[in-house]
Amino acid sequence: MAEHIIDDEGKRYAIVATIEEEDYYSPFICDGRRRVGDAKCLIVDNHTLELAYIRIRERVAGRKPRILFFMPWRWWCRLTDQEYRGKGLGTALLRHVIDYARKRQLTRIVGPVVKHQLAERPWLLEW
Repeated sequence: MAEHIIDDEGKRYAIVATIEEEDYYSPFICDGRRRVGDAKCLIVDNHTLELAYIRIRERVAGRKPRILFFMPWRWWCRLTDQEYRGKGLGTALLRHVIDYARKRQLTRIVGPVVKHQLAERPWLLEW
């Protein structure tokens, strides 16, 4: 069952879990039929969820109807591209993962922080 979220601009998205197993969880965010972000999580033990990554795609082009076969793909992308970063979707996905961990009664969430992410967002370690 999909959970719905609203971004910073008031647009509605669905969060859907593609894989929910005993030791693995993989939710993603949809804008209609566009998959715009996802997360990969491992349940390491009875207390720990390891967050492998959260990814929000910068730009996603719409599906091209077959009737427009003559239009070059790059033109179609220019017409239908939408930006998704900086709208609070990553935060919403992280909150969703945190809620999932609480439902599973997990007490710890761990994950890697890459050096260039830390340079851009020094508050990550305090979080």
